Amino acid sequence: MTILSEFPRSPASGPAVGRPGHRRVRRVRALTGAVLAAALVTAAPVGPSGPLPVAGAQIHREHPLVAGPADGWRNPSIRENDATSGVEVRLTAPVGAVELGSRQLVGVTVVNHSEEVVDELSLRIQRAAGVPDTAAARVALTDDQSAYGYTGPFTDVPGPLRPGEQVTVSLPVDTDPTSAGGLDIAAPGVYPVMVNLNGRPGTGIVSYLTSERFLLSVTGPETGRPHTPAPEGDRVEVPGVTMLWPLTARTGLVAGETGEAPLRAPLLLEDDDLAEQLEEGGRLDQLLDAYVDATSGEAGTALRDATCLALDPQLIEVVDRMRDGYTVTTERPSPVAGTPRLRDSWRADSDSPRPEQAGSGTVAAANWLERLRTVAEQGCTVALPWAGADINAVTRTGNQWLIREALTRGTSVVAEVLGTEPERNLVIPLSGYVTGSTTDWLPLADTTTETGVDDPESAWEALQREGLPTVRRPTDTAALEDPTMPDPYPREPLPTPANGVRVLVTDNSVWDAPVRGRFAGLGPGVTGVTYQGSLAATLAATGPEPLTVGYSNPETRHDPNLDSGPARLTTGITAIRLAVDAARTTAPSGEGAPGTEEGQSVTPPEPVIIVPPVAPASPSDSAALLGTVADLLSSGRARPLSLHEATTPDPDTRTVLDRSVPPGTGDTGSRRFGAPFPDPSVPSDREILAAAQQSNYMNDLTQLMVNDPGIALTRYEFMRPLMLDLLRGLTVIGRRNAEGYAAATERADHLFTLNREMLEKLQSSVALLPPGYVYTRVSQSSPLLIVARNGLPLPVDGRISYQGPPGSVVHVPEQLWIPAKGSIMTQMTADLPTRPDQVTLVLRLSGSQGSVVSDPVEITVQTQGPLIGLLGRLLIGLLVITLIVRLIRTRIVRRLRGTGD
Repeated sequence: MTILSEFPRSPASGPAVGRPGHRRVRRVRALTGAVLAAALVTAAPVGPSGPLPVAGAQIHREHPLVAGPADGWRNPSIRENDATSGVEVRLTAPVGAVELGSRQLVGVTVVNHSEEVVDELSLRIQRAAGVPDTAAARVALTDDQSAYGYTGPFTDVPGPLRPGEQVTVSLPVDTDPTSAGGLDIAAPGVYPVMVNLNGRPGTGIVSYLTSERFLLSVTGPETGRPHTPAPEGDRVEVPGVTMLWPLTARTGLVAGETGEAPLRAPLLLEDDDLAEQLEEGGRLDQLLDAYVDATSGEAGTALRDATCLALDPQLIEVVDRMRDGYTVTTERPSPVAGTPRLRDSWRADSDSPRPEQAGSGTVAAANWLERLRTVAEQGCTVALPWAGADINAVTRTGNQWLIREALTRGTSVVAEVLGTEPERNLVIPLSGYVTGSTTDWLPLADTTTETGVDDPESAWEALQREGLPTVRRPTDTAALEDPTMPDPYPREPLPTPANGVRVLVTDNSVWDAPVRGRFAGLGPGVTGVTYQGSLAATLAATGPEPLTVGYSNPETRHDPNLDSGPARLTTGITAIRLAVDAARTTAPSGEGAPGTEEGQSVTPPEPVIIVPPVAPASPSDSAALLGTVADLLSSGRARPLSLHEATTPDPDTRTVLDRSVPPGTGDTGSRRFGAPFPDPSVPSDREILAAAQQSNYMNDLTQLMVNDPGIALTRYEFMRPLMLDLLRGLTVIGRRNAEGYAAATERADHLFTLNREMLEKLQSSVALLPPGYVYTRVSQSSPLLIVARNGLPLPVDGRISYQGPPGSVVHVPEQLWIPAKGSIMTQMTADLPTRPDQVTLVLRLSGSQGSVVSDPVEITVQTQGPLIGLLGRLLIGLLVITLIVRLIRTRIVRRLRGTGD
């Protein structure tokens, strides 16, 4: 709902905000936003991005509020003139808090991107009414310029500006309420500010050209004074603050990796970009330096207690492997390729060599990781989903092992590599919300079980011993070719996690869930911990790649690049201060306060959980956000709160919420929460289908192999890297940006393609080899011989399944044990019909539960006919004649011996 603010008109201002015309504009904007949202919800098209592995795939969407990837990035009714202007105005640096009654100069640069000369340029500062919270601030920043009715004087800009030229000027921000040229600010607060640019383009007339917008913080005479002073005699309760500090980066790992043992597989990276970020002065180096500097010493203790390193476990694992050396290449050798013959190696010398080089970041990786270990030992760490995977997209595959890897693998990696205990049982969906089907899977995130089975491989082997349930129905089609979209819900409700699972979600994504304070009941043993979606959406727009998040209201979705980086950073810093001040509670003091004891607060303030964007963040912008939290703590406007304390409900709250939610599975009607608005950044159904096909086939192939005590490598370790590749393909990082979504889906397509090619190589390495000719049987009892080959590094325990014409019965061996990197010959007997003369049998190699693993092979058998009958009779006749001759010969020999005696 649009927030309308009425405030008096300044004598020197432009049009009054409260006038009927302005209200009509707001109504039109609200209607436009509502129509846009309704259209997106109704259409929900499937995006063109991502691979469609097979034709005729069944496409569907689980939730009607999930939009197609091409929709919903922009509300065209917001700042239309700014979006089409060929002239840009931008701040030269972020604007800090301004003390009430002071005057501050702000640097502004005007750039002419148009193809015509712009003349008679002038700038002025305008402001709108103060805003009480971040939700109102986001709406105000998208308002029509008429809402910014309090204005300062115009400042002429030197001109004219020719195409491509720019000029920088200084503008006064006057907060003195007695000044004739001021902004008429009478009290401390947070005010939306617009830098208005007027000019004459070409041969036109002087008119409004564009604007730059940001939130301005105006403080009281005392440094850091809250913008809403408490009544005299009352006591202010300051909120606790906790902030995530994300460390993520694209690793460039070459897709298609398989596990090795006892040594780790050689690390292959597509490029050396990660090394540049780790080296001194690189992005990751600066991010870590900023955190170390801010949390060092006694002054940094409070900030260290109020922050938690949110780590991408894939990044940590790759950096750890970089220390041992790595290769930069674009190709990955096949793990099932045979040993080349000498003549093949001679021929290979004439081929174009694979371009590769030794990586240069070995030392930088070791140094950076050692510094990170030191920091992690002194404070809080928490693992993000692997490679920033979209948890909702992962659960849509319906593959519990892929889900387990996304939810739990990171915790073990952080613990092993950094030697510290990370926060457990806390899921941080980077989309900001979870769906009903996702919640049904979240009990798998419990890594503090009493049985100690806290990693996917242990869970796999435990269930295997009990008879592992397959993730899909066995069919005559290999999982790689299955066109059916998976059911995103578990087949049966998962056990309630004994220690509870918490999930960080925005406050507007639990719209129909039972709520108690900041906690929401999402499922049995699954508690949602809410944070301010309006604050998170505002922070998401900071940095060099501003984001459009799926939980933001479409009415406020405009191109964030209309405002410069310094302006967006100013808004983000001010939004943090505004959120903290708005969270304060005022406690009546003294006797007679209704419902309270002396000095006791009525309602303790809810903590402010700050979730910066998990994106290629700018080190300087991130440091500024971190410094803002440090200032709030040092000034006493907030108190430090650990992430564990902020996200852990008390036993009573957890009990009440658990009793309020119905159990799963698949009950979307009674458990309504998730994306509050259409999310344009979700992976497409094509990508979900590709991940489902490949992960299901990985499970079938893993189940086909058998662990061997004499081989250090286990079957799950061999397949795990391929599972992690799928999580990289379903990452959130890079998708939540209108300009970057297409490139992100292209990277996912490339990754899925390479992963599938590797799976096809593994598939072809385990095969039944047909004889290559018509198999002619002398009689019905003649055996059929076939060779089974295994190129995998572990033995295979398979079954032979067959298809043939009616009446065909093939007696196959109950078990087919094929040694690692070896082959065996097996025989079968068959009862086949005598008509037709030739029978074609289709044989497949399957797992013990019937899942097809190998490609089908055909054997043509000559069963009966004139030639076969004649040959059979001739053979029998020859056998009879041979027996008769041998009998006669034996008698003659005996008679001659008798005569000789």
